Amino acid sequence: MLLYWPSIIVGLASAVGCACLVFAMFLASRFPRRALPAPGASMPRVTILKPLHGAEPGLFENLASFCTQNYPGAVQIILGLQDPGDDAIAVVEQLRAKYKDCHLDLVVDATMHGLNRKVSNLVNMWRHVEHDVIVVADSDMRVDPDYLSRIVPALEQRGVGAVTCLYHGIPATGFWAQLAALGINAHFLPNVIMGLGLKLAQLASARRLRSSAKPWSRSVDSSVSPIAWQTIMRSERRCAPGVMESPFPPSQSATCAGRGRRLNCGTTR
Repeated sequence: MLLYWPSIIVGLASAVGCACLVFAMFLASRFPRRALPAPGASMPRVTILKPLHGAEPGLFENLASFCTQNYPGAVQIILGLQDPGDDAIAVVEQLRAKYKDCHLDLVVDATMHGLNRKVSNLVNMWRHVEHDVIVVADSDMRVDPDYLSRIVPALEQRGVGAVTCLYHGIPATGFWAQLAALGINAHFLPNVIMGLGLKLAQLASARRLRSSAKPWSRSVDSSVSPIAWQTIMRSERRCAPGVMESPFPPSQSATCAGRGRRLNCGTTR
């Protein structure tokens, strides 16, 4: 008798958990099939910012996926580093040798802007941006060839100030890499999709504006200037259909656990 009510409570909690899981699976199955915005007559030029630090496993393949986009407009890829002796420079040179027609700019600048090294890296790259549509993508992201063709039309819709994408983990060999990928694929990704489906989640966004103000004066993941920061919550947020890949090599198992906490790529203009 002592275990009767506890067992009832545990059973109800398990039933609610299973119902949430089934509902998340239903929403996740519908998410990639959402209608894509029709592309415009002319696709705007795009600049991709890729902050780098070290030659992590799979870096060449990750970067190469952005060099093989079937996007009809001009694409500039800026690769930013802070250490002139960084091993990632050799990977960038290999990339340049293989994709000679790709517009690749390497920026090596150790200047710090506050305490956040990644944000400082982005600030240093900002000075070399040539186009108005900005994509910020971490070095561990790997995308399909139609990635830009999906997100840019979504950004071009009236009232949309930013577009972000979900991602899923791809485990390499090793228990910890598999566990990290499982945490993203079975917990983070379905929960975000369910939050969006139930209107419980909102995507932080901002519209990039031209100004003489110093960009990234706030420590945020989005590429927004102080003026653009004021437009947050006033422009519409969109989550583009489709999911990016985030490989988890075994050597990164110690740092994998924190990667499932954020949307990893944003696009603003």
